[in-house]
Amino acid sequence: MEVKVEVPEADRFILKEGQAVIMELYWETENGKTYSGQIANIAHMNTMQNEESNRKTYTAYATIDADERIRAGMTVIVKVEGTDAHDLI
Repeated sequence: MEVKVEVPEADRFILKEGQAVIMELYWETENGKTYSGQIANIAHMNTMQNEESNRKTYTAYATIDADERIRAGMTVIVKVEGTDAHDLI
């Protein structure tokens, strides 16, 4: 399954295609269930999240080894292994 991730501009150059990620379901972070995957693609052009704050993000896609619990459109937390990158939602 592919997960769309909005990456803050400050974290853009920390990420690399092929880098390992861990994903948790947004509402079940206490149970410890995680899904592994990797960064598949990172956009070269930024998008503005909110014109009032000038916050820019880059769209990245991560491929995740999903199970029957994962559905399209769910909110998840994506963490990048081996970096200081913030949690990406």
